[in-house]
Amino acid sequence: MIARAREGTCLAKLVRMAIPICQQAARMCPRTGPGRRPEIPDWALTVLIMVAVLKGRKSKSSQYRYLAAHREDLLAWLSTDQFPARTTYFDRYRRCWRYLQEAIAIEGRRAVRSGMVDARCVAVDQSVIGARGPRWNKRQRMRGRIPRGADLEATWTIRHITAGCWVTVTKLS
Repeated sequence: MIARAREGTCLAKLVRMAIPICQQAARMCPRTGPGRRPEIPDWALTVLIMVAVLKGRKSKSSQYRYLAAHREDLLAWLSTDQFPARTTYFDRYRRCWRYLQEAIAIEGRRAVRSGMVDARCVAVDQSVIGARGPRWNKRQRMRGRIPRGADLEATWTIRHITAGCWVTVTKLS
């Protein structure tokens, strides 16, 4: 049986649990394109990002400061001798979302297979997600001028007013 993290699990155990999942995600999303492979693998950077997020660091700068302060422990847990420089961390940060997304999918499928969750039950919070189609606003809707392809269920929200038209997803009952 695969070990699961519980509240209060120490960081070292979480890192040991995350390494094989992130390695599998990296195998499923191989790097393509020209150039040589990076010296620090993508799965290792993904684990570092996960550690920083779990420790509640929100900005990339605060995440990197935390990781640099705990460099020796992290290097021992990752079984590597290289730690990314600040610019390396910042440059490759935006590429790791693919690996995190795949790692979450891997763990979700594993949880369904083991019977820990029911795949038929869907619960969604009030997250704001981007609407499909062109941007449009309330005045256009009131005048009956809705652009072709616009999402008719989409509305504007104050949190993302500058980003365009958004759909608010509420909990399903």
